Amino acid sequence: MWSKILKTVPILEVFGQTMLETDRLNSTIERITQSVVIVYQVLAILVFIASLLFAYDWLRSPFIGGFFEQTMALNDAVTREAGKQWALHEKGFQVGDQLISVAGTPISSAKDLHDVLASKQVGDSVHVVARTLDAGTREADVTLRSLSPTDQISFFAIPAFLSLVFLLIGLWIFGLRRSEP
Repeated sequence: MWSKILKTVPILEVFGQTMLETDRLNSTIERITQSVVIVYQVLAILVFIASLLFAYDWLRSPFIGGFFEQTMALNDAVTREAGKQWALHEKGFQVGDQLISVAGTPISSAKDLHDVLASKQVGDSVHVVARTLDAGTREADVTLRSLSPTDQISFFAIPAFLSLVFLLIGLWIFGLRRSEP
């Protein structure tokens, strides 16, 4: 009786599929997964390169003297140069003050600020208006400067280097484990 049953049912049947069909399915899933990871890594490389280009463009513009959050509120980043302050901090602007206008141009995004600063030169003076945390306003004329080499290293070179290290480690690990299921 058992021999009759074994002849009618494939010996290596798993959940209604033969082992050959299961192997093909697993192989297809592995290729799709590898392709997704490769696309992800190519996108990561492109984003890394784009971020370097945007940073270079930003560094070429005069520096207003403070870093801002996406809401255009002055954040708590400060210069890494001992005994010095950035221009906005020198003029009394505080963490949380929200930028309203620069050189008479309303500012509502980083692009707005970049566009205004791109038309200026280091050494130019611009009128800055910000909304304070107590709903008042603070105004001052600020002299535009270049971001110091120390701050360029602290805020751009070191983070870019660490990003490159993590990107390379990710590529290396994928290269080592690419053939693993």
